[in-house]
Amino acid sequence: MPYKRKHSRYWWVDYTDASGNRVRRSTGATTLKEAKALEAKWKLEAYKEKQWDEEPQRTFDELMLGYLKTTADTKPSHVRDRCSMQHLYPVFTGKNVADIDPVQIRAYASQRKAEGAAASTINKEIGLLSSAITFARKEWGWNLANPVQGNRVSTPEGRVG
Repeated sequence: MPYKRKHSRYWWVDYTDASGNRVRRSTGATTLKEAKALEAKWKLEAYKEKQWDEEPQRTFDELMLGYLKTTADTKPSHVRDRCSMQHLYPVFTGKNVADIDPVQIRAYASQRKAEGAAASTINKEIGLLSSAITFARKEWGWNLANPVQGNRVSTPEGRVG
């Protein structure tokens, strides 16, 4: 059952994860209904992982929102990341992160190149996705492949223009 902490506007939940550890975390929700839905989702993911060894489905939105929130205070390029996110979001929103493959990354790069974006700009944008996936693997224990590796756009040598 979700609960509120003193001096917090968000609802919190308390449940047991797949490995049997107690988890207390903020839902980031301000309504009880939303908090109950998130609690049910997390409990179901834990159950599926424990009973069927099934990895939970992680969306692009969940990955990027979590990454940007977590690194906002520590990463100097946070403003740049938000700009990059404006271009990544329309293409990858709603997709399961595990379903994003190198072909989609190359298609994204080609699309951005056709829109007139510089190679270094495209590399910064897909680099954000790569950083978020690496962060999720190291910090959150997500089992994800990184489709960006080996798919950077080649940049011309020296200054252009």
